[in-house]
Amino acid sequence: MLRKGKERELQERWEIARWQMFTAMQMHPYMKAQNKPKKVEDWVRFPWEKEQTHEPPTQVRVTEGEVNELERIFKELKR
Repeated sequence: MLRKGKERELQERWEIARWQMFTAMQMHPYMKAQNKPKKVEDWVRFPWEKEQTHEPPTQVRVTEGEVNELERIFKELKR
């Protein structure tokens, strides 16, 4: 637990340093706008930050039971 806590503390320090440099780059007068990163993660990505590779489901199905349960809940909330 102590090791994980220390690792998290160090990660937070690195993320703060990255944020500070990102904001400094956004205010840099000699850097062209198209060369400035749009997001903090675009400039530097740390190893502990996993890139999301999953796609949202294309089709979602709701069962009749789920519809009935949601209708019951909404009716109770209206009271």
